[in-house]
Amino acid sequence: MAFIIGTAGHIDHGKTSLVRSLTGIDLDSTPEEKERGITIALGFTSMEIENVEYSFIDVPGHERLIRTMIAGATGLDAVMLCVSAVDSVMPQTIEHLNILNLLDIEAGLITITMCDLADEEDIELITEEIEELVAGTFLEGAPIIHTSAQGTGFGQDAIRSHLQHLYTSKENTSDPRPFRLPVDRVFTQKGFGTVVTGTSHGSNVQNGQTVHVVPGNIEAKVRSIQQHGTVVEESSEGRLALNLSGISVEDLSRGAVVVLPNTLPTSQIIDIEYKHLEGATALDTGNRIRLLFGSSEGLGKVYRVDGDHSTFEETDQGFLQIRLDSPHVLCKGDRCIVRRESPLETLGGGTVLDPYAPKIRQRNRAAQETWLSKVIEGDKIALLARMMRQGRTSEEYSLLDCAGGIRLGSTWYSTEIVGEFKQILIEQIETWQTAHPLKVGASRMEVAPHFPFLDKEGLQTLCKQCIDERLLSSTNGRMHTPGFKVELSPTEQTDLNNRLQRLKATGLEGIAMKEFKDMSKPLLQYALETAHILRVSNQLVHPSFINHLLIQLRRYFEHHTTLSTAEFKEMTQLSRKFSIPLLEWLDENHKTRRSGDLRVSGGMLSEDV
Repeated sequence: MAFIIGTAGHIDHGKTSLVRSLTGIDLDSTPEEKERGITIALGFTSMEIENVEYSFIDVPGHERLIRTMIAGATGLDAVMLCVSAVDSVMPQTIEHLNILNLLDIEAGLITITMCDLADEEDIELITEEIEELVAGTFLEGAPIIHTSAQGTGFGQDAIRSHLQHLYTSKENTSDPRPFRLPVDRVFTQKGFGTVVTGTSHGSNVQNGQTVHVVPGNIEAKVRSIQQHGTVVEESSEGRLALNLSGISVEDLSRGAVVVLPNTLPTSQIIDIEYKHLEGATALDTGNRIRLLFGSSEGLGKVYRVDGDHSTFEETDQGFLQIRLDSPHVLCKGDRCIVRRESPLETLGGGTVLDPYAPKIRQRNRAAQETWLSKVIEGDKIALLARMMRQGRTSEEYSLLDCAGGIRLGSTWYSTEIVGEFKQILIEQIETWQTAHPLKVGASRMEVAPHFPFLDKEGLQTLCKQCIDERLLSSTNGRMHTPGFKVELSPTEQTDLNNRLQRLKATGLEGIAMKEFKDMSKPLLQYALETAHILRVSNQLVHPSFINHLLIQLRRYFEHHTTLSTAEFKEMTQLSRKFSIPLLEWLDENHKTRRSGDLRVSGGMLSEDV
């Protein structure tokens, strides 16, 4: 595994010269860089010490190239802060250090460059100034190495030795999330085509695999992979170059992200744990900002979530919602930098807590602050619970490392919200029973309007859970409270008995529905749902005649494989007017099955109605 080191410091403080003296590679390679004598683009090179690859990312020091600097600083294992012995600490020294601190870089070293051009007294004063500058940062206590890149140079052995120490001290942790490569360079290589580079995160990508480039969701295919200068079939985390087919250089730019298909959704509303820089301009709710993360930059507005004030100033810390103008790929735990949109100024930065956040309103700000506080305390249910009835997609649930949720359909909810759903369902069933005393219960379709926040599969799962837990019962697909049964009034029972007697006198022909138009609709629906009466097309039939017919059909199919319409008419002694609707009813209820012009035995022929 390679170890990635980034340079940092003010313009003309010898970063590129120091890397050149360590590796032998001049990273100011473009004509403009050579003409102006400054680094403009990110530079990449490496050296090997005792079979370990140490990769350098050389970043520009000019204040107008801070975005490029941040693109290079993301994903570093360590940083080498360079301070010139001629100029001492300068504005971009301070800004770079602030940014590195906000990006949560954990290790590094400090070099005083150009020591051959300054006397010992000046170097001693600069050392004291540097120690004061880095106090309270990740570089407090880091070695300060005196160097020169001219002539034979000195300090290089001390740098190599400390880099080895940082490498052996590093904890080897892997990112369990899906593969992503924030692109920091795009170019065409003769004989290969489009090449992108970046520092990869998450799982691996393999040669020949299909990838998507976002934003735009452009599909491409990996032709070859180069990791730290070596061609490999499968990547690991670290510096990576991908040769892509099916996509042109014009479709790509720094800030794009290469991902595996359908693994990382984009987002536009994110919540971060934010820290404001001392001395930076105040940041107010509604301000326009530039958000820098990975190699990407997004424009948007900010809204303070916590506290009684809507402003961040001095060294304030709290929760900040950022609403981006366009979708981007961000993950929980990503570090980001907040800058003013114009004029450019670094204001602060922090850690992404929820990359798929709900839009926070004034009325729910206090509640959302509570949820976000629980997130930073390690509560794995908080990011799920804060979504209330909206829930989380399966992708979000997995990527946010939530726990303790319940899945309804394609969406995950907290146990409290599912409990609320169950209570709503029970109350609606009770209300339905009161309003429809002659119905056995309510169907899913009839309660669905009360659950606009659940998809069809989600409501089905909720109903099943209530039935499995015996909170509800089910009869013929209708839900009702346990112990509920329809109780007919004496008048209704008499009316039903009279109708059944009439039907018993009509055989399989039954009685036309219009003949029962004087029967109350609720009573007729009850009779149909409970199979006291069967409906065959527009005729009403007593179930005893249908059950007798089923006995005849079972006996018939014991000796025959098919049944024609003529044979059925002969069996029932019915005219075509009644036999055809009856055959269709038998098909619909799986008592028979149509095969061309014939019928065969159906899967439910053995069951009575």
